[in-house]
Amino acid sequence: MLTLPQPGTRVTLSVTAEIDPHTGHQLFNHYVGHVVKWTTSSVHPRMNDVTLVLRRDSSADGRRPSEMVRIPATHIRFLKTVPERSTYFRKREDGTQNAKS
Repeated sequence: MLTLPQPGTRVTLSVTAEIDPHTGHQLFNHYVGHVVKWTTSSVHPRMNDVTLVLRRDSSADGRRPSEMVRIPATHIRFLKTVPERSTYFRKREDGTQNAKS
């Protein structure tokens, strides 16, 4: 039986995107963040009704802020728990991150 990561768990996942028109290969979007919750859209949950609510981590260089995303479980192709981000990077006062000196 499939065990879903609990809220607060940091995960990395790959989600199906479109098909590359030139090569015909499946493309993927990749996310790293913390599980907020798993939701279902009906009284009788099935896998195709389950949605992951994820607090996506900000990028290490500070270019992309953290954000909440909803991902249907049927679109997830790879999901793995990962350790917390290294303390090598720290946030500066302006919200961006910089390497420790």
